[in-house]
Amino acid sequence: MRRRSGTILMQVVMATVVTGLVWYGQANFNVAADYALRADFFASQGQLALAQDYYEQALRSEPNNINYRYRLGLTYSENGQYTEAFTTFNEVYEMGYENRFSVQYQMGRAAYYQLDYPTATLYFESALLQLDMTAPDYAPDTHATLLTLLGWSYWHELGCPVAVPYFQAAAQLSSEVGLARSGLRRCA
Repeated sequence: MRRRSGTILMQVVMATVVTGLVWYGQANFNVAADYALRADFFASQGQLALAQDYYEQALRSEPNNINYRYRLGLTYSENGQYTEAFTTFNEVYEMGYENRFSVQYQMGRAAYYQLDYPTATLYFESALLQLDMTAPDYAPDTHATLLTLLGWSYWHELGCPVAVPYFQAAAQLSSEVGLARSGLRRCA
């Protein structure tokens, strides 16, 4: 336990040093950016509770910063706090975040893991439309993952006849989507 405390302490010290180097000598010190920088560092280290705290502090200083709010939503999601993630992503969506695909995908994912399959289906369908219309350069694996999650949402909600086309499309796009093949086997 002592070693773990030392590791966390060292990460706090490193984040402080990094922040100090970034902001050293700047006349217009930005407190919110400082908190967000620390949050990004802790998120990259897997210290999600600390990252969450720093993003929340950044938002206290700049409550309308859509990027900090989006990253807080990602942190909630990675931490398994799907209700908070959904609420935060909904705020981001309402604020007009430019990457609609990403927000709708994350909202669908948060709803899916809350077992709210009708809501997940709605947002995954919206994300799929955004992907097809505005983001054709996304990797096939991203598209396949979205189709797989949409297939499972439909499977939970309406059963195999509706889910199978999504599983098939995902399996054709990427060989890395084992869950799509699992869905096909389950529906065979």
